Amino acid sequence: MSAWLISHTRRSALIPVAASLLLLLGALGVLAAGNHHLHADLIVFGFLPLFVGGVAVSYAVSGIKPSGILAKASMILRASSLVLLVVPAAVLIGGRSAGAAALAFSSLLLSIGMLYSAMSPRGPSVRLSLLSMSFTYASTAAYAGFLAFRGGVHRPEIIGLLYALPVQAIYSVTIHSMPSTYGERADPRLVALMHGMVGLGLIALILYPKLGVGVLTASPLLYFLAARVYLTPRRLSEALGMRPGPARSSHLYFLVGHLYVTASWIWLAATTILWMDGRIGSLAVIHALVMGFIGTHIYIHAPLMLPVLLGTSTERRYGHAPFLLLLASTVLWPIAGEAAMGIFVLSLAYLLLVVKVKGVPRSLMIPL
Repeated sequence: MSAWLISHTRRSALIPVAASLLLLLGALGVLAAGNHHLHADLIVFGFLPLFVGGVAVSYAVSGIKPSGILAKASMILRASSLVLLVVPAAVLIGGRSAGAAALAFSSLLLSIGMLYSAMSPRGPSVRLSLLSMSFTYASTAAYAGFLAFRGGVHRPEIIGLLYALPVQAIYSVTIHSMPSTYGERADPRLVALMHGMVGLGLIALILYPKLGVGVLTASPLLYFLAARVYLTPRRLSEALGMRPGPARSSHLYFLVGHLYVTASWIWLAATTILWMDGRIGSLAVIHALVMGFIGTHIYIHAPLMLPVLLGTSTERRYGHAPFLLLLASTVLWPIAGEAAMGIFVLSLAYLLLVVKVKGVPRSLMIPL
């Protein structure tokens, strides 16, 4: 029964993930056609909440021990994953305020589902991660609900939404995945401070946008401490000493990816400082955040997440190329948007090679 519930919930989670990938293709298509406003809506209220939500549901149900809680939690999580589909429909029909309202409602359901899941977790590290995810969705519900009530979602508020949901969801997953992979645990006090800093940044953003964005941009520093990302160079040195094989390659991909995360955050911080000083527009900050910091984390976890959701295996054709191309497109975007988009599409193609495309020579990838 437990195995059936987990499998059934994962299949439900596949629906928003599949829809998110279609929305991503649509967002790239409308961008090529010159519709920048619709492109932003499809990413912020379509691709990101659906992709993150679908993956979060699959992640949560996998972390629950077989118990009475599993049935209740899986029911809430399945319902939440389907309600997510309303978010892009709402923004397309009623505008960003309607999209924010739909996001607030779906996030509230997901927060409850994550809280239920945390009542019977597979260990204390998973419990902390699920509680963190519950807070992520609760704070997203509160912030998106406020924006919907006030009316209008502008660029600084979009930055807030990005930190509230996809960035905090990244924090929630990595505080478990990074330490537990190497036999450690995240410090709950640092996790609380990390989320508290995001909450403070969201409140500040409403009153003083530039101050709020500055606080939010600094929050990854606490994330690096809580998830022990700062130990990446030492772990990378240890992984290089492993016997050649799939395990070594997957560790190297995971760790090298987090080096690129650090590089993307440095670029994000620099972009934010330039925006606060009035030298560039807020759109540059949004792209540095989505393409760089958020995108790099998606690239790290995609070879692990998507095969599980799709019921397939990964080719494990690991290499630097997806990360390198993604970072290059992020840095290039402010000065050559069209070229940056071409490089971004190429990075997606290389990511697909890592996940599942047979018959492509490994020599095409930049080796680890």
